Order: sequence, then structure tokens, then C-alpha cells
Amino acid sequence: MNADFAKANPITAKKLKNASMYCSQWIEDNKESFVDLLLEKNWASGDRQKFLDFANSLNFVLTDQQTETAMRKVIKIISPSDSWIRISRKRILWKKILATHGLWNREVH
Repeated sequence: MNADFAKANPITAKKLKNASMYCSQWIEDNKESFVDLLLEKNWASGDRQKFLDFANSLNFVLTDQQTETAMRKVIKIISPSDSWIRISRKRILWKKILATHGLWNREVH
């Protein structure tokens, strides 16, 4: 979602915000299922227990204010003028962060 989309589709933008909050709460309440799902779909790799310990160290519950702030940052970060190269660089950064914590296996992904 970018700024143009949010302005043109305020109802959809609100639904996306609500879905984000719902998912965050589900992850917080179901961390084992969350980890299993990520591993099953190959969206994460590595030792399950290590990944679960990492997930348990995080608080996934978001307040309305946190969600709004994060979505505004995403809208600013990924603008319609962004090139795929810039977006790919951001994705590579996240892969490096996950790999540092043993949560990304480059051979699988």
C-alpha cells in the first residue's frame, strides 16, 4: 500500500490496518503455530526451537497508534516512485537481519 492507494481507497486502507492488528494478536496468542506455519511454507528456516525462542522474545501486539505509525512509515518508504531495485535492497537488509539471528537459510530461500 502506498500513499496514493491509501488516499484513493480509505475504506480498504482501514481494513488493511484492522487485518494487521488482528494478525498481530493472533501471532501473539499462537506463537508455536506461527513458527510452524513459517517453517512449513519455507518463509523461515533453521532450528524450530531457536526460532520459537526468538518469537517468544517479541511482543507482536500492536496498539492503534503503533499500527498507524508503522503504516504511515511504509507508505512513505515505498512510494510510487520507488524502483524495484530500492525495494529489493530493503528486502535484502531484512534477510541479513534474519540470517544474523539464524532465522534465514540462504540455501532454502
